[in-house]
Amino acid sequence: MEPEYKNASKAFVGKVTFAEVNVDTQTQVSAVYAIESLPTMILFKKNKIIKRSVGFLDQQEIEAFVKQALQ
Repeated sequence: MEPEYKNASKAFVGKVTFAEVNVDTQTQVSAVYAIESLPTMILFKKNKIIKRSVGFLDQQEIEAFVKQALQ
């Protein structure tokens, strides 16, 4: 999903910060956010989870996922 994710992030430059976490090395992150399956996308606003998606999303689906959360 990495190419899809990176391409989708270009549509939100200056509006949304995209970040990746390696849950194999950052096990605390996966525990804190209950990440049980990959890929998982979590959107935060003011340090609170506002939306979550589990499973593969293509570029258009990622963009729609983010846009819907921004409304």
